[in-house]
Amino acid sequence: MIQNFELYNIALLSRIHVTEQEVSKYITDLNKMLDSVNILQEVNTYNITPTTHITSMRNIWREDKVNPSSDKVKKVLFDNAPDIENEFYKITKVLNI
Repeated sequence: MIQNFELYNIALLSRIHVTEQEVSKYITDLNKMLDSVNILQEVNTYNITPTTHITSMRNIWREDKVNPSSDKVKKVLFDNAPDIENEFYKITKVLNI
């Protein structure tokens, strides 16, 4: 069970200002959370394999393939660009690094 001094210590470490009116509410809420965790600790997990996902599905990755654009596509893209340099869009500097 969380006590007043523990709540103030948690608030201090979290840099949260807690008023006197909030203390009892927060203590009640935190104790409810701890009760929920205590219920979970009663579950027998012996011989249960830890998992990182709730399903056994795996993501299937494909290899990236570079497909060159046709000259027609390049012309359309570059015609709409404000400025081009060596087949790259040239833009104004955004960051002063």
